[in-house]
Amino acid sequence: MSQPVQIEPVPPPGHMQALRFLLAGSRCDFLVASQAEGLAQHLRGRDRRAALWWGRVGNCCVAAAMAIQNPGRVGMLLHTPADADGVDSQALAAVAQAAAQQGLQQGCPFVQAMIEDDRDADRAVIQAAGFSLLARLVHMRQSPPRGGQAEAPPLQWRSGEQFTPEELAQVIAATYEGSLDCPRLSGARRIEDVIAGHKAGGVYRPQSWWIVDVGGDAAGCVLMNDCTAGRSAEIAYLGVAPRFRGRGLGRALLHRAGADAQARRLESIELAVDEQNTYAKGVYESEGYRVTRRRWAYVMFAKHLGGTGAV
Repeated sequence: MSQPVQIEPVPPPGHMQALRFLLAGSRCDFLVASQAEGLAQHLRGRDRRAALWWGRVGNCCVAAAMAIQNPGRVGMLLHTPADADGVDSQALAAVAQAAAQQGLQQGCPFVQAMIEDDRDADRAVIQAAGFSLLARLVHMRQSPPRGGQAEAPPLQWRSGEQFTPEELAQVIAATYEGSLDCPRLSGARRIEDVIAGHKAGGVYRPQSWWIVDVGGDAAGCVLMNDCTAGRSAEIAYLGVAPRFRGRGLGRALLHRAGADAQARRLESIELAVDEQNTYAKGVYESEGYRVTRRRWAYVMFAKHLGGTGAV
């Protein structure tokens, strides 16, 4: 009789073995070992909560998954590729579910899993783990950055050094109303957590965070960070309040970000948009943004937010 698979948190002596399996299954070479050590150092350096689980048969690992709590209380799931050598797919779904649930218990309002567009086996595992589809994200790039003017109606601009956190929170909350970008996440976190998450997504530059005012009222915002590698920037968030939509403010915000990147001689600007938000995607395409990749975003909510724990 074959031994049963044990699903359990990884004890400290097994952390490196589990991290190596998480990255590449049973394949273990110098590159995998180096990447696992780098991941371990990254987690120690950031002092982030991480829920690491494995499935094992005796002393042999057959699945591994980890939920990491990022700034802004966003839980992100990492897991062994479903088609890696030595993987038991049922055990992988079980450890993914266990890691995600521990992440929720540690205070994440939700845990996300990001799956590349062509990874059907990974999608099947994540769905079996109790995650549900949030969105198909389209990643886009404009290269080189484009500036330009879009100043009708007359617009007033304030950078991150000219508005308070409370003012930014108010305008972000207003732009969420009726948003077509991942609407299920609206209200899932406190606005201060949302802002903390945006700040952590790359290299935060307050000079590249903008609120646009129309007639003295905050109408929208664009928050752009520098990428951690290369001479690129990423638009972490762009939104327009409902009563100001349809006036070209989205383009104006894009142009403001583009002029900023252009002035600093950056090579490109990147962003991501929910594929269902066809209007925004069309605007980005008309402004010269081109699709670079697609990913599936899955989510598991905490019970007090999602109602069932996995919705």
